Amino acid sequence: MGLFSARGRSPSVRICETLNQSKYIEILKLCVLPFKKKYHSRSTDFIYQHGGCGPHRATLVATFLDAEKVDMLSCPFQSPDLNPIENVWGTIKRKLREQHMYPSTADALFQELCSIWNALPDTYFTDLLSSMANRCKAIANDVLFEVRRFYVHYFVCNKEP
Repeated sequence: MGLFSARGRSPSVRICETLNQSKYIEILKLCVLPFKKKYHSRSTDFIYQHGGCGPHRATLVATFLDAEKVDMLSCPFQSPDLNPIENVWGTIKRKLREQHMYPSTADALFQELCSIWNALPDTYFTDLLSSMANRCKAIANDVLFEVRRFYVHYFVCNKEP
């Protein structure tokens, strides 16, 4: 669909074929690298995050991003608490359902998705990104709680006689 940072967002991108690692690298060249250059050319704060689907995790893709000096942030697949684009997708889907008008062709669907993407205010994206530090802290606390709970359950409740 597109990408965003606190400094801006890209136009929507339509992928009409099955996404594989070669096609994904092509998209990175056509969209991500120009976005990085436009909005983050003089800074070192650009960290790219994508989902966990196969083409995103491919070794060839990782090698390409490394060669292009694109820092990566790893994230579990479809983890809306840790990947802001998952929140954007949820908002877009909700807004599409609220319209009670369901596009009947792929072209009409893409046009409607683009309209929703473009209508999202810039503050939506900056607020979403601003919330990431607190989200990461909350996840870390949840993980720590689960580790402690496992420790108490396993080591205290399963003591040998």
